[in-house]
Amino acid sequence: MILIFKYMGELLVKDILIVVVIYNTPLEESLSLISLDQNCLKSDVFIYDNSLISNYQNHLVSFRNLNIKYVHDATNPGVSKAYNTAADFAFNNKKKLLLLLDQDTCLPENGIKEYLKAVNANPKMNLFAPMLKFNDKIYSPCNYYIHRGSHKKQFNTGVNSLKYTNFLNSGLLIKVDAFFKVKGYDENIRLYFSDFEFVNRFKKEYQEYYLVDMICNHELSSTDMSDAFKALQRFKIYCEDAKRASKSISLRLQYFITLSLRAVKLSLYFKDLKFIMIFFSDFI
Repeated sequence: MILIFKYMGELLVKDILIVVVIYNTPLEESLSLISLDQNCLKSDVFIYDNSLISNYQNHLVSFRNLNIKYVHDATNPGVSKAYNTAADFAFNNKKKLLLLLDQDTCLPENGIKEYLKAVNANPKMNLFAPMLKFNDKIYSPCNYYIHRGSHKKQFNTGVNSLKYTNFLNSGLLIKVDAFFKVKGYDENIRLYFSDFEFVNRFKKEYQEYYLVDMICNHELSSTDMSDAFKALQRFKIYCEDAKRASKSISLRLQYFITLSLRAVKLSLYFKDLKFIMIFFSDFI
């Protein structure tokens, strides 16, 4: 379904639906929700909670500047289902923009204003992105060659080509009609590679994006090596998603190389061959 909105006049905070995906985190501890509340702008937030047990308790949720729509899904279908559900809600409520956030992305205090400033100065642009920073490195946007991401060394804020570029999901601001034009997220890809797969399809319709002059601090849970069991769980999902995202022979080959190296690295680090076994059982 292709949707067409006519953008008349300046877009405001009320035109944005912010979706925050939660997993096993109380709402009042989410860095994303805390930073949104500190933006001091009345914002509509769609919370999709993938936790086994609901984290929503009215007496604990005291965000003064957030109008919260809460959805709990104990089946944990991942971020793709959450984004698509939020996009449907955005369309039904006449929102023009959809802002995607993980639970652990910290926007600066003027973050929403910076997004709106960029959108209103570039009404023909359909995708806006900040720089996502973790441990003093910018992870998004990233260079993207032969289906593999790598750190960028230079950033030019403003209008940029989407060619050879990709992003992490969190922080992307997308016009709702453009989201539906590229048919949203692939819900078979629950978490890992959902961003690259979505943006690759986005590139077929649109050639440019706008890099907002803003850095958001972001916690990258996939780099956490403190718990072997959690690392094993993450790697299993990583392999499953890579298999579902392998929609071409070249992608399959690239993911084979990426995952095999990752399996060996994790097996050596944790001194556990289960990572290699998962690679064979869940990807190959």
